[in-house]
Amino acid sequence: MNYQQDSQKLVLVGEQGSGKTSLLKDLISAFRISGLEVAGLLSLGIFEGGKKIAIEVVDLNSDESQILAKLTGDIYTGLRYGDWAFDRGTINWANWRLEAISHTDVFILDEIGPLELEKNAGFMEGLTIMSQEAYQLGIITARPKCIELLVARFPDLQIVHLADWDKNKLKAHILSLTQRIK
Repeated sequence: MNYQQDSQKLVLVGEQGSGKTSLLKDLISAFRISGLEVAGLLSLGIFEGGKKIAIEVVDLNSDESQILAKLTGDIYTGLRYGDWAFDRGTINWANWRLEAISHTDVFILDEIGPLELEKNAGFMEGLTIMSQEAYQLGIITARPKCIELLVARFPDLQIVHLADWDKNKLKAHILSLTQRIK
């Protein structure tokens, strides 16, 4: 199935802790209940004592997961950004899982940031999928500092600032975008 003529691209924008991933989890459940095929990656924070200490990436096709990053401390992986040390093996695995997506109703990429946009590392295959538009609805999450680079790459990207929306109204709005897929 080729969706290129009808596909839509959204970026959910918010700072860390603003609810981007929580909203995606709700949307993924609703999409699946509606019978829509969902593919991509979800990045879940792992917390200890209220502090994020690691990030787990989940492949939405298989629900398999791996640890993507840990707070650096004395960890050295050769790929660091800020306070985070990224596991190259997990990045390779995630890109391999993304590469396997030929088409889907909804494509999700949580989260794109400086690692991809400035260092050309991370979930690069996800950006390729967004360009190929082999989906009806593509949703990326990002922080505000990344929007300019994302829009330069995807001029037709619809920007949705989480702070401007009631969560339930935003969820309903995004679900309404999938009505023509069914």
